[in-house]
Amino acid sequence: MQLSNIFSADKQEQPVVMLCIVLTDTSTQTVLLSLLGSHSTVISKSKRYHYLDANSLVVKTDEGLQELGPESEKINTVVFALEKGWIAAGVIQPKQQQLIDVLVKDLSLNPVGFIEQTEALTHALATQQSSGSSVLLLISQTTINAILVSQGKTLGEQSIGKSGDMVADVTEALARLRQQAGTLPPKLLCLSTLLTDEELETAQQELLAAEWQSTDFFLQQPSVEFLPEETVLVHLAQQAGVATHITTQTPVQADNFVPATAKSFGIPIPAAPLPESDFGFTDVAQPKDDAARHVIPAKLTHKPHPFIALGIVSGLVALVIFAVLGMYFWSSVVIYLTPVSKTVSREVEVGLDASVSASDAETLLIKAEQFEAEFTATQTTDASGVALVGEKAQGSVTLFNKTQEAKTFPAGTKLTTQELVFTLDEVVTVPAATVTTKEGGVGEVKDYGTKSVAVTAAAIGAEGNLAKATELGVDSFAGSTYSATSNEELTGGASREVRVVSATDLELLVSDAEQNIRDQATKQFAEQSGSGRYLLPPQQVVVTSTTTDKKEGTETDSVSTTVVATVKTLAYKTEDLLPIVEAVLQSEIPEGFVLKDREPKILSAANQTADLSKKLTLSVTISAQVVAEIEAAALRSKILGLSFEAAKNTLLANTKIQDVQIEIQPAILASIWKRIPKRVDRVTVQIIGDDRE
Repeated sequence: MQLSNIFSADKQEQPVVMLCIVLTDTSTQTVLLSLLGSHSTVISKSKRYHYLDANSLVVKTDEGLQELGPESEKINTVVFALEKGWIAAGVIQPKQQQLIDVLVKDLSLNPVGFIEQTEALTHALATQQSSGSSVLLLISQTTINAILVSQGKTLGEQSIGKSGDMVADVTEALARLRQQAGTLPPKLLCLSTLLTDEELETAQQELLAAEWQSTDFFLQQPSVEFLPEETVLVHLAQQAGVATHITTQTPVQADNFVPATAKSFGIPIPAAPLPESDFGFTDVAQPKDDAARHVIPAKLTHKPHPFIALGIVSGLVALVIFAVLGMYFWSSVVIYLTPVSKTVSREVEVGLDASVSASDAETLLIKAEQFEAEFTATQTTDASGVALVGEKAQGSVTLFNKTQEAKTFPAGTKLTTQELVFTLDEVVTVPAATVTTKEGGVGEVKDYGTKSVAVTAAAIGAEGNLAKATELGVDSFAGSTYSATSNEELTGGASREVRVVSATDLELLVSDAEQNIRDQATKQFAEQSGSGRYLLPPQQVVVTSTTTDKKEGTETDSVSTTVVATVKTLAYKTEDLLPIVEAVLQSEIPEGFVLKDREPKILSAANQTADLSKKLTLSVTISAQVVAEIEAAALRSKILGLSFEAAKNTLLANTKIQDVQIEIQPAILASIWKRIPKRVDRVTVQIIGDDRE
């Protein structure tokens, strides 16, 4: 089933409610959209699910669809938002097409087309930032796209593969973009359809710490911000809705219309800026065509009395007039404004002290408390040591005593020949030598004392296999006093190399287990942070026990070590951090912005040697969200009596406003009345994220 690109196909009628499925190489996420003209609203969305293959993609997408609520159960019309790598020459790659085919078939979806994520997000942000310039950094599983957006236009784009080093990758992308487009604006905006806000914030901190002054990319140190994952999802969903709406505004000709099937369907989405739209609204005072001005009466079998008919018609007309006037005069409009938000951060040295009773903004001292938890990690590795094993040569020798006294040799006495050593298996006493006079009295004959005894080679190996009648020395005695000779061949010696546990194996296992414990603690501390209480990353790891299943030198293929450790850190409360944040970040907050983030964060490195019961001084990065201050009353007075479109354009011209949504009550008027009331009391302005009106 080949999906078509949404901007190039014929326009056809769209449903009011539809689905958008955001797909990457490893994740899937679903959104339920409400379409009203060119305006799309996110009704509900699922969390992001990760998948491994086509089967798990179907399962995870189905779980996401179930999260959208009962309103989505009867909706099967869908637009896909796909990664750039899924598309080539305007069509979906065969491998990815197969995945979508399985997804559409198994979930009974009715696809109408697709949008390309990078193109859609760039278009959304370029339209939004019509008066400024920035470099968008779109981060996917395998690539980073650097896109220069200025005055609502895309001036350059470079894509590079990810190496795992964020700063190096971005530097390479910016260098290429610099060659393509010249000096870059000092504003970087990170966004992704795959990374979480925490991962994007980590990337932001890495880029903020980079030494951009050593490059010629910017005229000044750039600011680095990131777009929250929820905002990215809303942008994608709204672009899918807008694109679908635009494609439905051109009538379909009967001679060139091909119904959507499981193998071909839908409409491509363009990279060019979207054309100005009237949002699909029509002024009730002006019918769309001449046909609307003529009413063809139905034929009646029996004509009613003219006065009765006139009364009925007059009554109905009056009722309609009173209903319309009533809804008009008692209708109201709610305008939702989303202010522009930014992330501000600063590196500073602060103190955290578990012994103080309150934070001190002047000395940058934060009240903290000690926190610790126990973790266990087991690591296994292949044995890397090498040792010789085998058997020792054995046999028997004859000991010779050349002295006049008997000699006793204890077990273990060494016998040597060249560099080989053998030992006696048991205690042995060799009788003294005897001297007799030769017959005739001429000379003497000396007979050495002898004794046979079993011996064993001191070392394993075939080298100990001696030939018969080999002479050996006895311990440190001179050969003129004692000696030995093999009675037979000494045999049985053999050896081979085997894998054994080495000291290095044991050291590395403990080190790896400690690192695993740090990783566990980092994750758990992050999960436990929130709701006004936060934990620093692990500061100390204290090992309480180490257990190894095999000792050093043991013959084996693998060895395992279990480490139990207590991980210590400091915890702080938001209420104790806020005075410090306000003091530190005051100079970083742009004019016209206020601190919004009531849950600021501290990023710090571990300090293994610190005494956590006393003041701990850390070099940290403090970051928080700030939002533009919006004067709702002043803005409301500027749009009274304007059409919805003109009011929205007027509000979006304000650089402090990121998004505008307009709703009319009762909702039945939404399709026929598109104008802001002139009376102030019928217009309510609400700022998203704020309780003010």
